[in-house]
Amino acid sequence: MHQTNIAFTSKKVQRNAKRTIFAIQMIYKIIANLFGRRPIQLL
Repeated sequence: MHQTNIAFTSKKVQRNAKRTIFAIQMIYKIIANLFGRRPIQLL
């Protein structure tokens, strides 16, 4: 019962992490455009 709980939580965390990473990438792209640099250089 405890293990399935952890698995369920990790799935939620993974989904949230994907959203967070996507949001961070978008922010990096916006910052890169403002400074005239490519996101690759900032990362």
